[in-house]
Amino acid sequence: MAKSFRILLEVEEAALGHVMNLLHRTPGVLRFDPLLDPSKTAKAANGEDKKKKSDKPRYTGDDTAEQLILKHLAKRGATKSTAFPNLFEKAGRARTSPNYALHKAKKDGLIQIGQDGYTLTKKGRDRARYV
Repeated sequence: MAKSFRILLEVEEAALGHVMNLLHRTPGVLRFDPLLDPSKTAKAANGEDKKKKSDKPRYTGDDTAEQLILKHLAKRGATKSTAFPNLFEKAGRARTSPNYALHKAKKDGLIQIGQDGYTLTKKGRDRARYV
C-alpha cells in the first residue's frame, strides 16, 4: 500500500462546497475529514455568537425533586398540581420537572391526591421529617 500524507487545507467559505466535491472525486484521496470551527460557523449576522440551548446552566441545588415536594407539602399542606411548576421554577428547576416527581412520589406511597390537591401520606410525613 502506498504511503499516505496528511495535509491541512484552508478554504474560503464561498468555495467550500466546490472544494469538498473536488476532493471527494479526486483519485488518491483516501479520507477527507473537514475540521469546521463551530465558533466561526455559529456567528450571527451581526457578529455575535448565538446562544445555544446547552449553554443554559443546569440545576445544581441540594434538594432532589422529591425532597422539594415533601418539604413544600409538609410546610403548606394540601396543594393543587398547578402550584408545583411555580415552586420548581423558584427553586431554579424547569417548570416541567414536577410531573414525573409527583408521579413517582405517588407511586412510592409518599403522597396522595385528594379533593384539595396533593397531601402527604403517613409514610410521606415520616420521610419529610428527615429531609
